[in-house]
Amino acid sequence: MAVRAGRLDRRIRLERRHEQIDDSGQAVTIWLPLAEVWARVEPLGGREGFGKHQFVATGDLRFTIRWRADVTPLHRVVHEDRPYDVVTVVEAGRREALLIVARGRTDGSES
Repeated sequence: MAVRAGRLDRRIRLERRHEQIDDSGQAVTIWLPLAEVWARVEPLGGREGFGKHQFVATGDLRFTIRWRADVTPLHRVVHEDRPYDVVTVVEAGRREALLIVARGRTDGSES
């Protein structure tokens, strides 16, 4: 699978999870930048429903990026200022590209 530069037309940010202790002694998760890369973005569908007494909508996207060794399901993708949790990462070709399936989430608390 050859990755053509013209098809990678969206800028995304890859972020890694970092646990730290806040002033009250509680563990909190923060997201640190890993890299900004060019990607192809394709919608894969979505669902709507209720979770924890609120409306929840999810949408899956597939991001195709140039191959790199440091992306796992412990990371997330930020596309158009919206975070997407990485569900799967699959190598395409021989270290030519990564196919990242990620799930975005919107709950009723967001406007």
